[in-house]
Amino acid sequence: MGNRFLSLAAFSGLLCVALGAFVSHALQANFSEQQISWFDTAWKYHVFHTLVLLALGFFISATTSQNTPKCRQTAVNIMGFSWVAGILLFSGSLYTMAICNTREIVMLVPVGGVAFLLGWITLFVVSVRSNLAKK
Repeated sequence: MGNRFLSLAAFSGLLCVALGAFVSHALQANFSEQQISWFDTAWKYHVFHTLVLLALGFFISATTSQNTPKCRQTAVNIMGFSWVAGILLFSGSLYTMAICNTREIVMLVPVGGVAFLLGWITLFVVSVRSNLAKK
């Protein structure tokens, strides 16, 4: 389970660097202020959630055992895949809007935002439950 999110984080990090370099060296001079704003927002959320995926992957690798409860594995999968979906839908839509200079897929941006939120809500719930169980 941990290797899956480490692999996704590694690939996502590669995309962050490649897209950032591509736009700053090849396209930025041709972008309007709106396109730069869309790209910048997409890139920031992409980088941030890539780091979160990386942390999740390391956490899983450090704590996973054969006795890991199924509910914890499910929660981790919800978090990780929600953040991946957020990167694809939120950042991916904004990247596409910026590079293609179109608003046709703008409706996907909030769906990606909800995916990000679902991952964070799941982390919050798991953390609160864990703290309550220790008391």
